[in-house]
Amino acid sequence: MNKKEAVVIHHTVTPSTWNLDKTVKSINTHHKNRGFPKGGKDLYIGYHYMIHPNGEVVQTRRDNDIGAHTREKSMNYKAIGVALIGNFNKDKLEGKQYDSLVNLLKELSERYKWSRNDLYHHGMFKPTACPGMALRAKFEGIKDDVFEIGLNIPEWAEDSVEWTINKELITDWSEPSRPVNRYELAEILFKYNNL
Repeated sequence: MNKKEAVVIHHTVTPSTWNLDKTVKSINTHHKNRGFPKGGKDLYIGYHYMIHPNGEVVQTRRDNDIGAHTREKSMNYKAIGVALIGNFNKDKLEGKQYDSLVNLLKELSERYKWSRNDLYHHGMFKPTACPGMALRAKFEGIKDDVFEIGLNIPEWAEDSVEWTINKELITDWSEPSRPVNRYELAEILFKYNNL
């Protein structure tokens, strides 16, 4: 069995107005023509899952199938590929599609015991427009929602935490109650000084 260590998020750059069947057929033909291997779901689509703007999720490869979505750092072997249907340099990531993405990532993270550091987007591996600016802008928030970071922030600290995140002074919120060591404090102060 090919155990997956991470997930890589993509966008399809197909029209978000197409229905799911039309999108699956189009991408399957395109990936077949590119020579992608057929997966266990009898499709050539390189992603393991695709998410339609209406929130529908379709599995296009079995989780343990080798993908055809991110060849850099052998991520096709190591990662599950999830593609959002649409072009997120033009479309907004919101509503049912956003919720389905978060729910799928929660499910996969629980199944494979992933942390927020195991969630990537395609642009983290090579210079590419994928997965689009709208998704890149929400990426840390997606990870927060998947791992429910921020849900237990005391009300008195909400404004300061939001400011700290927006200024990128503290980027790792995986253990928000953990004390900060002197090295981390020095890094925070250095970043603050350079604002």
